[in-house]
Amino acid sequence: MLSVATEIVPEISMMSANINIMPDLAQQFQIESVPCLLIKSKDGTSSKQYRFPSVTELVERLRIERDR
Repeated sequence: MLSVATEIVPEISMMSANINIMPDLAQQFQIESVPCLLIKSKDGTSSKQYRFPSVTELVERLRIERDR
């Protein structure tokens, strides 16, 4: 779903991480479960999304973050 969403909103930078290999990252961002979409805003704040209901909703969320 994320790969489709990032094709629709290509101006959003995406990275992925395996928290089994990078447990410090999970601790730093207090990731409670996976999958987790961690969104870092331009102002340095971050938010997490654990539920991925549909590509449409993910695209909308990415567009909102892009326009902030």
